Amino acid sequence: MPTSAEIESVEAEVPESTVPTLEIPKINLNQEHQVSGLSLAGLALQKKHREEKARQKPNSEEDKRAKKVNKEELLIHWNNYIAQLETKGKKIMAANLNMDEPQLHEDFSMRMTVPNQIIQQEIDRNKFELLDYLRDKLENDHLELEVIIKEEMNEKYIFTPEEKYKKMVEQNPSIAILKDTFDLEY
Repeated sequence: MPTSAEIESVEAEVPESTVPTLEIPKINLNQEHQVSGLSLAGLALQKKHREEKARQKPNSEEDKRAKKVNKEELLIHWNNYIAQLETKGKKIMAANLNMDEPQLHEDFSMRMTVPNQIIQQEIDRNKFELLDYLRDKLENDHLELEVIIKEEMNEKYIFTPEEKYKKMVEQNPSIAILKDTFDLEY
């Protein structure tokens, strides 16, 4: 067993530059942490956010801002919001909003069409942030967004060789003549 004097002499011989220092990262317990939008905590946070926004909004119709909105201005701010979503990494939501231009109507309502219910639900779920942004930028508290499902926007996928052949004949009828002339199969 080495004595304490021997340990001190060995420690004195070892240069300090070879002794690794261990840095312990500091944890800030006061920092807010990110929550998933699909967790219970995330849903509670969204509900709290909506309630705070509702309290901040003007109580009467007379107090609401109602600046005239034109389509060009709307599209500029709509596209700016999409660009912000992309920079935040919310590319799916940005792509969903980029599917169709909103149509502005006289009663300050906007309508856009989407191909299916899943996209409609996703936009409706995130509609509050979009409307807050547009209402603030366009200075109009009456703006509303309606998302309509338009089934014919879905394109039919072609899987079988027969379906592929029929689609090609629709585009170029001379393919049917070529098939018959050379007795080809599809």
